[in-house]
Amino acid sequence: MQTPGNTVFNFNSEASLEDFVWQNLQELLSLTPIARQHYIEGQVCDILATDLNKQLVVIELKNTEDRYIVQQLTRYYDSLQTHQPFSRQVNYSLPIRLVAIAPQFHKHSFTDRRHSLLNYQFAREHLSFANS
Repeated sequence: MQTPGNTVFNFNSEASLEDFVWQNLQELLSLTPIARQHYIEGQVCDILATDLNKQLVVIELKNTEDRYIVQQLTRYYDSLQTHQPFSRQVNYSLPIRLVAIAPQFHKHSFTDRRHSLLNYQFAREHLSFANS
């Protein structure tokens, strides 16, 4: 992957993308990591984190286009809102942020997001850093 500043990141698998995001979560998104591969109600959330206000952020990572990413994040939202894990670290009175990171998004994912009551953020995995 080519980014501004001529820094190249190659993610051969979703696991390598997850490793990279987890290790750089503060620098990339200004988030504090809570858990990765968190199991809840038969599902596995890639990364859970919080922002400065203790708002829970769910990050779903894909190394390829996935038509059903909005539905997947919706299921995570429901399970996390119901069970409220990490309640000492998370302010559940704030809405849960749902973030998808992928190289590209299916056109139907944009339609699903547009007509949902939840707020989804899509980020392409073109991650950039200033060269030091």
